[in-house]
Amino acid sequence: GNGVYLRSYPELVGQPFHSLSMRFENALVLGTVSPGQDEPVVRLNPHADTKLEASDRLILIAETYADCESREPASEPDRTPEPQELPPSPNRNKRRFLVLGWSHKVPTLIAELQESPAEHFEVTLMTRTGLEEREQLLAHLGESERVSIQHVVGDYSIQQDLSPLKPHEYDHILLLASDWMESSEEADARTLMGLLVVRSVLAGQSKTPDILVELLNADNATLIRDNADVVFVSPRLLSHLLAHVGLLPELNAVFDELICSGGFEVTLRPPDHLGIDAGEVSFREVQRAASSRSCIALGFYSPRSATSPRAIDLNPDRSRRRTLRARDLIIVLARET
Repeated sequence: GNGVYLRSYPELVGQPFHSLSMRFENALVLGTVSPGQDEPVVRLNPHADTKLEASDRLILIAETYADCESREPASEPDRTPEPQELPPSPNRNKRRFLVLGWSHKVPTLIAELQESPAEHFEVTLMTRTGLEEREQLLAHLGESERVSIQHVVGDYSIQQDLSPLKPHEYDHILLLASDWMESSEEADARTLMGLLVVRSVLAGQSKTPDILVELLNADNATLIRDNADVVFVSPRLLSHLLAHVGLLPELNAVFDELICSGGFEVTLRPPDHLGIDAGEVSFREVQRAASSRSCIALGFYSPRSATSPRAIDLNPDRSRRRTLRARDLIIVLARET
């Protein structure tokens, strides 16, 4: 699929950023990276009038390095679009997280939520790990107005422990792979058992939260099938990142900007937030609409429905027109405030 590439374009030096995306038929332009004193300087989605400098390399998303070739635009570049304000992100109210299990990732997870500029979170941590140990590991985070934490001691694989928490009232349930088990097989077995208990507790509820499951072994992902909304295998994700950074160390700074909270983030927006009406649209039109709202369009996201599975179309074909359904969303890189 698509990957992140860095490439120099001497022939484009002096060109304003807003005109660059029109020069690439098979790649998305996210920003620039340039040398710094200690580490590379990453600028995601620079101001539209920012001109490319000789020391800059473009950050691109494409399927291959060859797809990053620039071309003369078919028409004269548009003038700098009049900036319009991007509407506030949906779901800006407090969101409730139920985190089941404990690992060294929990403090990092809480820290990322604290950095979110646009939302408030209520996090309930349920695990057999003692309160004193948890508080020691989270003490360095300090107090935050954006994140409140409730500690519960219990075993999420026991229905009598889980049911009193009323899991159906949460927005998201996250099952973490426990790092205190002796092997990844044991950790995944416990996670899968917990998922079955969660599904049993949620059975018959009219409203159910999003369920996110972390596994340590990719082979076990097939066992879950449709029982979770998101399944991520953390060792595999880390291996992908390490492989890319190993080949091109500057990508570490780029991934840090893309993945960590704060600044520009990858998010999902309804078409009307970009001023796009329902009906047929090309991705090139979506790119122009996003540019006018100081964000970058990355592709289309179609939620799962009774008739079709979830679908992601990243870096779509510019020449193809598609009909946006009522629940379709646009994947954008935008500054959340």
